[in-house]
Amino acid sequence: MKTILSILVILLISRGIYGQQITIGAGTDSQLKPFDMWYGYSRSAAVYTASEIGDSKFILSLAWEVTTGAIEISPVKIYLNLVSNATLSSTSWSSITNGATLVYDGFVSFPVAGWKTIDIADFVYIGGVNAKNLLVLCESNYGENGAQSNSPYFSYSNTYALNQHEGWQEDYVIPTGDGVLDYYRPNIQINFLPLSSPNPPSGFIANATGTAQINLAWTKNAANNNVMVAFNTVNTFGTPAGNYVAGNSIAGGGTVIYNGAASSFSHNTGLNPAITYYYKAWSVLPPAPTYSTGASASATTLCVALTGFPDTTDFETQNFPPVCWSIEQKPWTRNGSVSAFGIGNGSIYADFLSYNIPGGSFFDLISPTLNLTGMSTPVVTFDHAYATFPGGLDSLELWNSTDNGVSYSFLTSWLGGLNGPLNTGGETYDPFVPLAYQWATKSATIPSGTNKIRFRGVSGYGNNLYLDNIIIGEPMVTWNGSMSGQWNDQFNWTPNGVPQIGQDVTIPPGTPFSPFIVTTGNFCKNLLIKSDASVTVVTGSELTVMSNVVIQNNATFTNDGLVKIKGNLINQNSN
Repeated sequence: MKTILSILVILLISRGIYGQQITIGAGTDSQLKPFDMWYGYSRSAAVYTASEIGDSKFILSLAWEVTTGAIEISPVKIYLNLVSNATLSSTSWSSITNGATLVYDGFVSFPVAGWKTIDIADFVYIGGVNAKNLLVLCESNYGENGAQSNSPYFSYSNTYALNQHEGWQEDYVIPTGDGVLDYYRPNIQINFLPLSSPNPPSGFIANATGTAQINLAWTKNAANNNVMVAFNTVNTFGTPAGNYVAGNSIAGGGTVIYNGAASSFSHNTGLNPAITYYYKAWSVLPPAPTYSTGASASATTLCVALTGFPDTTDFETQNFPPVCWSIEQKPWTRNGSVSAFGIGNGSIYADFLSYNIPGGSFFDLISPTLNLTGMSTPVVTFDHAYATFPGGLDSLELWNSTDNGVSYSFLTSWLGGLNGPLNTGGETYDPFVPLAYQWATKSATIPSGTNKIRFRGVSGYGNNLYLDNIIIGEPMVTWNGSMSGQWNDQFNWTPNGVPQIGQDVTIPPGTPFSPFIVTTGNFCKNLLIKSDASVTVVTGSELTVMSNVVIQNNATFTNDGLVKIKGNLINQNSN
């Protein structure tokens, strides 16, 4: 089952064997290739001979043996090609990948030792008398100066004077020169099915290009048979029999979307944002017709840019990262038993304490695409908790992007350590787990033109940093009371939206209706009730103010329910 995902983080796991399996290489020595994350950008080319691979195969997945795991998350690409030469010559990466088939494009992690399988776009290998050799090309794009000493390692075998491996690596820039030849070819497992007639299409790949479009591409078999493609919203397909046209259903699962002689198709009808769609492609041998083994692919449509603000991400659900958020480099981890100020059931943390996290390591959390054009002064507000390990100095950085994540610019940072503004829990030798009172709130202005933000935790040998309740919106909301007295009606506020836990609230006088709070679960950061204005909390309802309440002269704050004030109550009434 081949999954080509360009926007989702894929943590690879060991899988059962697909059909049959061969292993090439038995060496036990270790090296960084083929997925070298020590450097910011690395490449690996390895050739495996026709005699090692054997008969014709429908290759479903590839596996590499990890000798030392690492939690790093990196974007990678994998290409396959059939070549005549059994050895390599020094050349550039652009030259060696020319004509190769892209079979994987996504994020990977190799956290533990052992064989790790990557599902690729199904690839047809033709064996026999005129068989060619298999060229496996792996591209890692960790970025910047890489993970350095915390890169995973992989087993390899010495090919003894045969240049069957070539490597490229650079920090900060993509390598453009010729690679370095060596004899250290990575061990590999090839999982496959035997080929049967007709041969299936090869390199079937799905790539989401928008919120409602997925482009499909494949290479037709040597007989140039037509190809039929079906899709489903679940990974279930029947076995085709008989003739089909677009729109027909296949018994057992799947709807045909294409049947013809082309080698690509754009699926752009009836798709919704942020949904995974599954595909199957068959070669069609006339006249009966006879169908090949199906090649599989899937892709997730892109997310719609956020336009409804304020937007709150509170990590209450178990799905992490949340839909349309992403993590890179070292992973943030969800904790389902800790939440900001003891309210709720979830938060995330960066494990700066772990012994195998080098100083300077990055933990990146990246927002969905944002459309902030409707806001005059957008800000991001978040809750945090942090204690340091004695002598440690971690930090949290905020970056923004104006090109949808292609590049980022530094905005600001908050230091940890014992005396930095991040610190809410002092110092400890033990893994820090915050109590309800060991939280604080920070905010920062988001510049005009921003369409993504990135939180970057930077390890300095300290302790755990927790984040919760990330709110993107205006820094202040003002009551307009234009619709009713209901606090929870978004149209009673300017800008429209019910106040969130990190937002300041102002209640002015003279509005058509004064606010009444009649439900539980209401929050704000600071509450200012201006002169001659009023707020009423009715019996059985609840309001939590995370900072201060200011009641100006001649203002009224009636509490018949439950009001929790985390900061100070400042009553300026003269009576």
